[in-house]
Amino acid sequence: MDKNKIKSFAIWARDNLIDVVKNRARYIGIFIDYDGKYNELKAQEVQGGFKLEGKDGVFNLSYEDRVVLVDRINAYEDKKKGFEQVIEEVAYTWFNRFMGLRYIVDSQIILLQYSIIFSDYIIR
Repeated sequence: MDKNKIKSFAIWARDNLIDVVKNRARYIGIFIDYDGKYNELKAQEVQGGFKLEGKDGVFNLSYEDRVVLVDRINAYEDKKKGFEQVIEEVAYTWFNRFMGLRYIVDSQIILLQYSIIFSDYIIR
């Protein structure tokens, strides 16, 4: 088995997932600005989700989950480092979930009608 393909896939997947998680955090008002400073927009709980200060519309996401995420980041003395650490943990968790699903499908433990396909990397 060529382990270099697995290593390059893992690096690519990690970097990609970190970017996706950072973009999702920015979407819900939690981000590192262009000056490298941690910022979070104030959120107000409303029926069906939450609303961000200065933004139109309601986010149909859990307000409580956002509060937990912000609290985990604020638990660190250095908020920027806390943001990076929490983002890394979330990306790591999703990577493990995807790899677990891939293993289950490849091992035919469960049969999926539609296979999970990674567009740039396919490990066989």
